[in-house]
Amino acid sequence: MNAYSLSRLFIAWLTCLATLLFAPLLPAVEAEKAPPAAAEDNTLSIHIDDMLRPWRGDLPSMIDRRTIRVLTTYSKTFFFIDKGTQRGATHDIFIALENELNKQLAKDKKLKQRHLKLHIVFCAGQSGQSLYRA
Repeated sequence: MNAYSLSRLFIAWLTCLATLLFAPLLPAVEAEKAPPAAAEDNTLSIHIDDMLRPWRGDLPSMIDRRTIRVLTTYSKTFFFIDKGTQRGATHDIFIALENELNKQLAKDKKLKQRHLKLHIVFCAGQSGQSLYRA
């Protein structure tokens, strides 16, 4: 062994020893930190449970919810996912519809908050698959 490998071995042992000595102190440091104050949840998020709940309504009620769900099937032409990106004719058509609806709603000032937009969510399934299972 040369001096370089001995110094690397010494540093590795010293790092392991320091980790073993100070690891038990980490939970105590975390406990001393004050918990963050409970703030209102002002972040925008999509809740999966809300998306999966059956909903019947017309376009104005979908605009109030700011979500339109599109039921489609997987197909090489109409809807497929390529490396995590949604693609296909159905996807392109409904994204164009989403953009057009957002432009029209902004022009008519029908959205209560201007910075929030209408979104289209694709629900893809197999052909012949039951929509609502008991």
